[in-house]
Amino acid sequence: MSHSGCCRGWSFVAGALLSATAFMLAGANRQTDILPAVTTIDEEPVLFWDVAGYGLGGPIHERLAIYSNGLVTYAYGGWAGDDGAACFTYVAPESVTALAHDLRKAGVFGVKDSAAIVSDVPTTTVTAFRSLGNGESRAATFSFTSPTSDVLVEISAIVNRFRDEHLPAGGCSGSGG
Repeated sequence: MSHSGCCRGWSFVAGALLSATAFMLAGANRQTDILPAVTTIDEEPVLFWDVAGYGLGGPIHERLAIYSNGLVTYAYGGWAGDDGAACFTYVAPESVTALAHDLRKAGVFGVKDSAAIVSDVPTTTVTAFRSLGNGESRAATFSFTSPTSDVLVEISAIVNRFRDEHLPAGGCSGSGG
């Protein structure tokens, strides 16, 4: 009995397996034909604004987070005589789009960390996100202790104006969550 006769069957099986594997791999890129569509949450971060450190009255912490679908979260604490608070609210997504536009126009994606001048002043850390349109984002982060440039003054004014317009008394009194 020759070995070539016994292996012809295996060659056929190996060829069939390779063909089936190639067919499956070619179809793997078309998973939408096989799997149901995945529903996603349309909520991408647009801005995180954190202020943390020590001031004359003791420790301070403030956090503002703004998302593309209009979700705004805000928390603060540490001010003398204040127990702090946390809340959330929703604003029109168009307001968030306008905020993102104003921040880009002010130069938020070109700012670098400021030199630390003093250590007993709270540090503001800004993280701005730019959506790539596919569920992914690019981010720029920088920190400063005091807005010492025209760009930082403008960015601070834009964020403070947004907070004051959309959160009662610029804080959490009665605004959800």
